[in-house]
Amino acid sequence: MQVGSLLGQKVAINEFVAFMSLGQMKAAHLLSPNSVFISTFALASFSNFSSIGISMGAFSALAPGRQSDLAAMGFKALFAAILAGFMTATVAGFWHSILG
Repeated sequence: MQVGSLLGQKVAINEFVAFMSLGQMKAAHLLSPNSVFISTFALASFSNFSSIGISMGAFSALAPGRQSDLAAMGFKALFAAILAGFMTATVAGFWHSILG
């Protein structure tokens, strides 16, 4: 439940705020070491609303006539970025459990 709030902070605000909260939770011993390890990888990506907005702004400047196409892909790109971060955390957790 606590890791879910970190992921929500990451997507809604940004990863820096989520990492600060992770540090506070770690210091208060609210998370297991394995949760801290996997959460670190899950939080380490730019999959949040502001990053998607910045990317869409940059691509709109490069292709001004395709702004509607870019806007249609914004949430799909965010979803793909979130899944990519989760896949990284999954692989890290897998190797951590084997080599741990």
